[in-house]
Amino acid sequence: MKEDSSSTESNAHLVYPILVGGALTGILDIIPAFISFGRTAPQGVAAALLGRSVAFQGGLITWLFGIAIHFFIAFVAAAVYCIAAKRLAFLAEHWVVCGLMYGVVVFLFMNLVVVPLSALHLAGPFPRIALLQGIIGNMFEVGLPISFSMRRFVSMQAAATATADIPEHRARSGVTRIKLLPPILTGGILAGALDKIAGFLAAGLRSPQGIAAGLVGRSIAYHGGAATWVLGMALHFFIALVAATVYCVAAQRLGFLRQHWLVCGPIYGIAVYLVMTLLVLPVSALHLAGPYTLGNLLQGVMIHMILVGLPISYCLRKFEE
Repeated sequence: MKEDSSSTESNAHLVYPILVGGALTGILDIIPAFISFGRTAPQGVAAALLGRSVAFQGGLITWLFGIAIHFFIAFVAAAVYCIAAKRLAFLAEHWVVCGLMYGVVVFLFMNLVVVPLSALHLAGPFPRIALLQGIIGNMFEVGLPISFSMRRFVSMQAAATATADIPEHRARSGVTRIKLLPPILTGGILAGALDKIAGFLAAGLRSPQGIAAGLVGRSIAYHGGAATWVLGMALHFFIALVAATVYCVAAQRLGFLRQHWLVCGPIYGIAVYLVMTLLVLPVSALHLAGPYTLGNLLQGVMIHMILVGLPISYCLRKFEE
């Protein structure tokens, strides 16, 4: 009975961060929508459920309906984060990092899964600037307010009590030094190999020359024969090793990257994909700056979650002392 009472009290305590985080997120997220799309922005939200014709001709009713849907989504996003934080205490402890990444995840899920399946059927192509604005906006308007609310309403003492029986809590909350070279080399090489296999299957055996083209240009890369093929392979594995290095070095300060590798690895893969696609490739010699199709984005996100982020986080966990 005592455990049931404690669980009920804990669930009741989540109401506050969910309500505050959801309300704050809903307000901060709707303001830019009004600025960008005007007073009919809520009807654009309603159109995802009712269709454009009904939504934009429905007047005040569909306007209010759109507002209700918008805040409902905000509260659901807050509820998911807060409920997850009951089990994964680092979501409250490291609220800045986790909140920003949660905003990215929410943006991708809404725009690559929910909206294409809605009555709007918006499935791209997606301009680069729109993706960057949406991602950055969701990081600060959605993820951060929710994680801040969770941090504010769930005391560190409550988090410590919830994880007191977990042996790895000490390592998760403290700074643990680990030998970096083995997980960096193993994780980087494994991620590079798996990602390159996917590249061969998707783009053929000349795909390494496509990577080299990012440095030397298309003409030189595709006419360079074995030399640019080898250069492309070297660049590919160099990038994979850099990605592994960043994760492993960060894990020395953020212990949850080791302890919760199954969650953090795939999310890190998403971050790697977005940085490469939206920041690195546009300034490379390829000048690939979109627009991006829904299929390519979904494929890239999934590949980097499973074949890049997960191998890196797994190798770090296996080599942990």
